[in-house]
Amino acid sequence: MINFYRRTRKKMADDNKPLKYLKYAIGEIVLVVIGILIALQINNWNENRKNKIVEKGILTNIKIAFERDLKNVISSNLQLCNKRIETTNELIKASKNKQELIAKINGIQNLTRQPTFRIISFPLKILESKGLDIIKDDELKYLIVNIHTEEYSYIKTVFENEIFNQRDIYRPQLNQYFKKIMNGKEMEIQIINSSSMLKNQSFMNAIITMNQNNIYLKKLLEDLWAKVAHAIEQIENELES
Repeated sequence: MINFYRRTRKKMADDNKPLKYLKYAIGEIVLVVIGILIALQINNWNENRKNKIVEKGILTNIKIAFERDLKNVISSNLQLCNKRIETTNELIKASKNKQELIAKINGIQNLTRQPTFRIISFPLKILESKGLDIIKDDELKYLIVNIHTEEYSYIKTVFENEIFNQRDIYRPQLNQYFKKIMNGKEMEIQIINSSSMLKNQSFMNAIITMNQNNIYLKKLLEDLWAKVAHAIEQIENELES
């Protein structure tokens, strides 16, 4: 089509018809501009399609990571918090009522477990390397980034403090009265001299501290569970759209 216009324009110029020459010249320019715009539109469409594929891949990985965090980190730590709260409540109650404890108390082994908070962070690093703008939904983008940079970061600090407490406050007191024994192939923990243990103020202070810290940690984990579950739901909606 452009070659046709060029031949016609040359003929008009040779025939000394400037007005018709101008019309054909303008028509040729319009065709060139239209061709460029179509090419740009196709290029933009291809780029958007590629970006959408990348976005869905990143969101899928983030969703999988959140689901694993929910199951393996948040829910498991919630269970541990509940068990620790239950056991420490029992010890505190026995101490206040000056009760005698049997050698074995339910959930006593949970008091000696080391808390951990190891979340999966590599999908966020991939997102950051690709650029946060790859996620077009601003609300979803903020939700994902906020969970990692604010929620996870804060609760990780709380866990680090609790690990310090476990090592330097709880364990030295627990080791005075807890004894590990083998029951078949399983390791059990028994209480030694429960009467003396409940009268030991340093021991009971450690138990009360553990109780209060785990009540606070439980509230944080419950709030985090709700936010991560909401993020998973929002990602699923975006992937289906």
